[in-house]
Amino acid sequence: MDKNKQVQTHNSSLLQLTLEEIAKILEEEDDDVSAIYIEPPEASTYSDEDSADEDSGGLIDNLSGRQLRAGAETVFTDGRRIGGCDSDDNDDDHGGQGDGASNTSSPAGDAGVSAKLPLTSKWKKADLQKSPAIFPDPNFCSYRDFSAVELFELFFDEAVGELLVEQTRKYALFLNMPDPEVTTEEMRCFIGVVVLSGYTRLPGKKCCWDSGTDMRNTMVYNAMRRNRFIQIMRFLHCADNARLTLSDKLTKLSPLMTLLKARFLKHFQPVRHLSYDESMIEYYGRHGCKQSIRGKPIRFGYKVWCLNAKNGYLVNFEVYQGKQGNPGRSAKYEKDFGKAAAPLLQMVDELPSEAHHLPFFFYFDNLFTSIPLLRHLRGQGYEGTGTVRQNRVPKECPIARPDFVKRQPRGHEEHVLSDDGIIVVRWMDNSVVTIANTIHGVEPVSSAD
Repeated sequence: MDKNKQVQTHNSSLLQLTLEEIAKILEEEDDDVSAIYIEPPEASTYSDEDSADEDSGGLIDNLSGRQLRAGAETVFTDGRRIGGCDSDDNDDDHGGQGDGASNTSSPAGDAGVSAKLPLTSKWKKADLQKSPAIFPDPNFCSYRDFSAVELFELFFDEAVGELLVEQTRKYALFLNMPDPEVTTEEMRCFIGVVVLSGYTRLPGKKCCWDSGTDMRNTMVYNAMRRNRFIQIMRFLHCADNARLTLSDKLTKLSPLMTLLKARFLKHFQPVRHLSYDESMIEYYGRHGCKQSIRGKPIRFGYKVWCLNAKNGYLVNFEVYQGKQGNPGRSAKYEKDFGKAAAPLLQMVDELPSEAHHLPFFFYFDNLFTSIPLLRHLRGQGYEGTGTVRQNRVPKECPIARPDFVKRQPRGHEEHVLSDDGIIVVRWMDNSVVTIANTIHGVEPVSSAD
């Protein structure tokens, strides 16, 4: 890369750039791009659509004007970044759990943690000796005899059906079209067809009603007429276009998501171990909110912060809405713990009252882990465990540096304990791994295959 290009890239990294501006810069770049992040567009009555086919995506020539004007950020394979998206939301942690990659990151942006939080712990060479508090066994007896449909209807219940029916009919009238007069039973049938289409792949949505026996789905064919299905799909809506919250970039889905979150929490049977991570919802359709992340199992879709139980149950979730964040976000949590970890603490606050006092164990990766976060969780009566980046280990922590551990044989381990009960462990695996936690000690040490 020549000197002029270095200066241009450096200056670009300090500015908020649009997708169109980044596209022009990339035309002159020779380096490989790892990921492009696009902020969701502002909420409006009519949805943005690109002109690409549903099963393709990401072509700059197919994007709408509002998408091209949206803020964006590009990450190169060598770690350089241009654009203005928040670095504490990046996906660098998935490149590996070692400390090598994190050493090249920006300390302020990578940590995403307020420098004003006091770090006054004293550290010593010691193991964490702690017995976990008693946790009651989960009670699933009330769900034992439920069929799959009955379990589904615990979440997509009558209230959800009524919401979809009401807003679907309103949207048709908003477009000056005849009232489709959808009923709750029809909406339940429609949702069933949509769910079925998720695991019976056909070339198109009309194929279920095809005259050929090789494609026709008899159950769908007998349940709903094709034209009726298409009519409902055309007007399907979750929110009133006359009452959109413009600060919420997912305002058209918010009423449905609010109902679903309440039901997820209502039917959550507390278990001790909970994990917090980001997830991608695969989506190839026409919407400005979708992100493209190269090198991931799911390249196109929506990024969602998820709190899950060990058995896979989704306790709570929050869809990532870009730099501006969600309307209900906690500015204090974001300031103290970063934009990536703040949703976790809000989800903890939203746990049912009967579960708040339980000693949960939270697990996360190095995108979220910080000493202040562990200290905060411990102060609330919870425990936390996660891989941690080198620039989030306090300077006064006397644990061996990654470059020293990297020269040691595989299995070499170092650990130190703070006076407030946080242990930092670093060992040599395929690369250097660092974990900080408040519950699990080093002993017993054993070999792993």
